[in-house]
Amino acid sequence: MTRPELAPGTPPRGGMLLPRDEALPPVPLEQTAIAVDVVGPLAAATVTQRFRSAHDAPLDALYVFPLPAAAAVTELTVQIGPRAIRGEVRPRAEAEARVQQAAEIGAFAALLGQERPNLFSVELANLQPGEPVELRLSFFARVPFDDGWFALSLPTVATPRYTPH
Repeated sequence: MTRPELAPGTPPRGGMLLPRDEALPPVPLEQTAIAVDVVGPLAAATVTQRFRSAHDAPLDALYVFPLPAAAAVTELTVQIGPRAIRGEVRPRAEAEARVQQAAEIGAFAALLGQERPNLFSVELANLQPGEPVELRLSFFARVPFDDGWFALSLPTVATPRYTPH
């Protein structure tokens, strides 16, 4: 599965599924839910975003999302209709091969990758038309303490310097 490329000068934004076929429009975001528990200098957060493809045929897509600096991802779950797929940590080459094999037989597959310390992506293969897909990402993040105040920021837009492989 090759990664979709963004049109030159188009910054990726969080909350979009970008089809590999550049001629197709993005799959729009239907809903976002964010749950955060903060205990002193540590936040445990879960971001859930739901999409539904209106395209006529199955498609491969790239989901890009930013996280706070130095966040540590603890779980990825992809819900496709009634099925829930929970991510597993695997060596990169093995994970890429498994996703490629699933994609080749027409099965749904997802691959989580870290593009830089605060930017993650999920490659999705064989997203079916009309089928809801929900991405649920859980992570820990530091809550900086400065001048007597804790401050937590959850980014929602990836910065323009991102360039897919």
